[in-house]
Amino acid sequence: TPTATSLPPTATPEPTPTRAPTFTPVPSLPPQDAGIFHLRTTLHPGEGYFRPIWLADGSGLIALAAPGDSILFSTGDWTEILRYTPPAEQPVLDFSPDGHTLVRYADQQTVDLVDARTGEVLHTLTHSGAEYPMVSFSPDGLYLAMADWENEILAKIYQVDDGSLVWTLPGFETAAPVFHFKFVSGMRLVWVSRAHAQVMDIQTGDLGAPLLHEDFISAEAIDPDGKRLATAAGGMVNNEFVPLIFLWDAWSGNEIARIPATSYINSLAFSPDGLLLIAAVGGDVWIWDALSLELQGTLTTSLESITGLTFSPDGKWLASAASDGSLLIWGR
Repeated sequence: TPTATSLPPTATPEPTPTRAPTFTPVPSLPPQDAGIFHLRTTLHPGEGYFRPIWLADGSGLIALAAPGDSILFSTGDWTEILRYTPPAEQPVLDFSPDGHTLVRYADQQTVDLVDARTGEVLHTLTHSGAEYPMVSFSPDGLYLAMADWENEILAKIYQVDDGSLVWTLPGFETAAPVFHFKFVSGMRLVWVSRAHAQVMDIQTGDLGAPLLHEDFISAEAIDPDGKRLATAAGGMVNNEFVPLIFLWDAWSGNEIARIPATSYINSLAFSPDGLLLIAAVGGDVWIWDALSLELQGTLTTSLESITGLTFSPDGKWLASAASDGSLLIWGR
């Protein structure tokens, strides 16, 4: 049974009323930008894969590299204000949204919480021996979640300031390796294992209904109020296997809608107000009204693939990481 001492209880959201799923055909795409976002600048943090992370106050954007240097850029003028170079063979696994702390791989049994500005190791946490353990900071940077295995799959939640273990959460089950998990808004986790996704309330340990797909899940995002989960996976439509975006009631498991796409989907995100849903479809970004599911516009690039998407906390900026190592900054 999970224990908690430092936060007030968070109620599990009421399920969205059951309704038959809506099928939205592949739309006729509007013109590039469609008056929503426009490309403002392109950053080049380096070669390889980068994951964009906005600071919680919106003042900066982190390009997290694994491996390689992680860089913090200032919002607006996009100048480099911090660069962290990890020791050899100790890649950065996640970066706190306050910009102060990062977690890096130390060895096969430990990870380090590190002051990003000084490089000082603040706390060392043990894990079960995964080659690169799955970790995720909470959106406010106060907690770190780490997946672990002790005869069952566990989520261990640590307090960042003192490294203490606050919650140990069992319950998620899968016969396949856990591919992914992450902290999301409202003290919740999203677990993804191959074709199976599930939401967990951290403070109660409650799990939503399993969300089962026909194919491996390539992306997921939860809306700000924690009620709707979007996932991307292949599925059958009119006897044809196509890339799809699914919209679910995150807790009851009811399928709300499915939207076909024209290419593989690498990333999904809701806007901070929950009104927009965006997807990285090949090298482009598609933008929907998250309530009506009407396509609002597309951000077209010449890139082979967009690998990551994230809104700034105020919703005015959109960062997209590309397969060539660039970061495209879009603004309203």
